Amino acid sequence: FQPFKNDTRKRVVDTRVLAYSNFKDARPWGLDIYRCSNKRCGAHAHDMIFHADGKQFYGKKWLKTQMKTTCMKCGVVNKKINTPSWVYLCDAENLGRVWYRWPLNLIQQTDIGITH
Repeated sequence: FQPFKNDTRKRVVDTRVLAYSNFKDARPWGLDIYRCSNKRCGAHAHDMIFHADGKQFYGKKWLKTQMKTTCMKCGVVNKKINTPSWVYLCDAENLGRVWYRWPLNLIQQTDIGITH
């Protein structure tokens, strides 16, 4: 609980999302809400191509693999995109699974191309 000025309390809930990360299914880091970084375009993840960029890591280090995006609407290509610091790896038994706090704050939304 967080105290308010008038000595009342506000309930605080810590919500997390468990997601499956898959570049081929347009779900980088489990985020199907990813957007094109071109502010004039803003295409959704299903209008983009996601690939591993550079060295591809496996096992417990797979989350270190950088990403390359290509927007099929405007043609913008971004390379060497690191996993956002707020995306966390699940246990080794869950390869491809990540978690992050939800809802995303404004900075996190900006990290994945959401500008509105």
